[in-house]
Amino acid sequence: MSQQNEHESTTPYDDVFRTLIVKGGNLIIPFLNEMFREDPPIRMDASIAAVANEHFLDLGQGRQVKLTTDSILVIDQNPYHIECQSYEDKTMLLRTCQYDWLSAMPGSLVEGDTIHIPLPYSGILYLRRTTQTPETMFVQYHHPQGGELRYPVRTLSLRNYTLEDMISKHLFFLMPFYLFNFEEELKHYDENKAAREDVIHSLDRLLGYLNQMFSKGYLNIYQYGLITDMLRKVTDSLTQKYKSARKELDEIMGGKILEFKGEREYNEGKEKGRQEGRQEGRIEGRQEGRIEGRQEGRIELLVNLVNAGQLNDAFAIKQAQKFGISEENFKKMLTSYDPGDERLQG
Repeated sequence: MSQQNEHESTTPYDDVFRTLIVKGGNLIIPFLNEMFREDPPIRMDASIAAVANEHFLDLGQGRQVKLTTDSILVIDQNPYHIECQSYEDKTMLLRTCQYDWLSAMPGSLVEGDTIHIPLPYSGILYLRRTTQTPETMFVQYHHPQGGELRYPVRTLSLRNYTLEDMISKHLFFLMPFYLFNFEEELKHYDENKAAREDVIHSLDRLLGYLNQMFSKGYLNIYQYGLITDMLRKVTDSLTQKYKSARKELDEIMGGKILEFKGEREYNEGKEKGRQEGRQEGRIEGRQEGRIEGRQEGRIELLVNLVNAGQLNDAFAIKQAQKFGISEENFKKMLTSYDPGDERLQG
């Protein structure tokens, strides 16, 4: 998660994480099942819809700060908020809590003397070794009159996962970050032969596995290209200070990663065209006028909550009308909205 006003502040790893979220389709499902350990687990064919990840925090006196989450997804009508953290940060839990509330507010509904706020499943992926990070952290609110609200924030530390773990659990989503587990070896790549061989052997095995999964049809050409492209980006960044390691690992990837440039560009263009066409069709079909991006996100969340049985139609219609949506159009949205069209099929 990043906090921004006049300047953008992101890392290559933030970009990789968001790209995997936006373009990876159902690659996110095994990762979420591992993080939240839901019973029953999320199905691989679950519908996946992204929610707008920018929010504006009002500081008063006309001042605002733009805050950007790493990912907010609605999967089978359940909201998920996941953050990716490179370094241990003692304020991370507080900021995650802040974003949980900001992301929930568009779906908040006032009924009589009560406001209903649908908090998401919340989790943090830690890329680097942390000091005894627990599997679950908690946010607990204390009211001065004695009331309390406590909810969990799940964590997942990459350092806890070997390549065998990622393979056995189909954690393709984590594989682009795999070399984070070898940062110490990269520091001694030139003078320590064992460290060098360990890194090379591990990268070679990872690429061999990805090629095998592609050849067997477990990964489609788009997903294979996405994972290997993001692996290149992370590796380039991690080895930026280590020229010999960067050169050698780049050569290994160049020799091992299958290249289908023409076909990939065709598939990517076709997929982009389908998504843009669906988006335009949804907007034109659902609205009598143009709705601002943030309002559209709120309406989609209302639709998800109704379809999940968490809100009654009459109450949701009243809230939709506040955003300029007529009762007739909102009912059409309830019957026509299909977030499953957003996902990539593996």
